[in-house]
Amino acid sequence: MRPQHHISATPLPTAPSRLPFYTANPVLHQEQARLSAKQPLTAIDLSRYEVDEDDLASGTGTSTAQLESALGRAYTAQAYLTARHAHLGLLDRYGKNAWLVGNWQAEAELAAIERDLAAAKRDIELVNHARRQMQTEVGEELRGLDATWRRGVGRVLETEVAVERLRHEVEQRRQAAPITSGNGAE
Repeated sequence: MRPQHHISATPLPTAPSRLPFYTANPVLHQEQARLSAKQPLTAIDLSRYEVDEDDLASGTGTSTAQLESALGRAYTAQAYLTARHAHLGLLDRYGKNAWLVGNWQAEAELAAIERDLAAAKRDIELVNHARRQMQTEVGEELRGLDATWRRGVGRVLETEVAVERLRHEVEQRRQAAPITSGNGAE
């Protein structure tokens, strides 16, 4: 004998406003108002997957930065649509489980890329730390070499000034000395 389901005589609440979790949550009120007004869901900005072909077709008055931005959006749209097509193909051909496996594989790839990114950041931090430590260790030697170089340059300048003074004195003495002729009689 088959058990019969008992239908409760108490009516279920038809309006969500009678539910206790509904009254305490303003987000649910906003969503109910959006559904009542028959407005589309705008949680995802789809404009980044769109390319304005009119701007690209005219080619006039567009800067390189605008074209690069449009190209970036086109690449994003292409990648998004390719992945979506692959996922929908899996869903259509093999059913929900294959689609879920595809999502799992995409998540695994994302996790691997994030691990690689974290490892690269860690390597960068290690290189920067080693560079900073090496610069700190060599800093005193560099300051000493800089001071020695400055003293050396100062001495070279002092020597050049002394040489110029001596040249000037020699020139003055030559001019002050009597000019004698070659035969010794004057």
